[in-house]
Amino acid sequence: MVLSVHGYLPYHSFWGGYFPIGGGASFYIPLVHNGFIGKLNDEFGIDFGADAVARIGSAYPFSLHIPVAAQWKFHLLPQLEVYAKLGIQVDLWFGAIGRFGWPVWPIAAVGANYFFSKSFGVKLELGSAGARLGVVFGF
Repeated sequence: MVLSVHGYLPYHSFWGGYFPIGGGASFYIPLVHNGFIGKLNDEFGIDFGADAVARIGSAYPFSLHIPVAAQWKFHLLPQLEVYAKLGIQVDLWFGAIGRFGWPVWPIAAVGANYFFSKSFGVKLELGSAGARLGVVFGF
């Protein structure tokens, strides 16, 4: 299991001409520890979390993003793992004049976790919803 605390930069907000910035946390739970391919050091699980986003200059100044995805990890070195994930993300948008929206988006991402010790490391993830950079805690 891995807990991630990260900064979040959602891409789609730049299209509206305003600057988004956020932060959040995610939790990964392995479901298949030895993976699907016997000769690879892989693992399969579920990743879910939440990201709070503020937008300067937008009619929707705050949103909460809730991603849930299947994640396939490959352990390349004892301290380095890379992954790909596919899932959905619910975006709860809160408007300035009582408006509220909740679109659901498909998401895909690739990322890497580098561990300095067995229980602490850093994370970088790039995907269709945005970029995440943060710290990870392994359990």
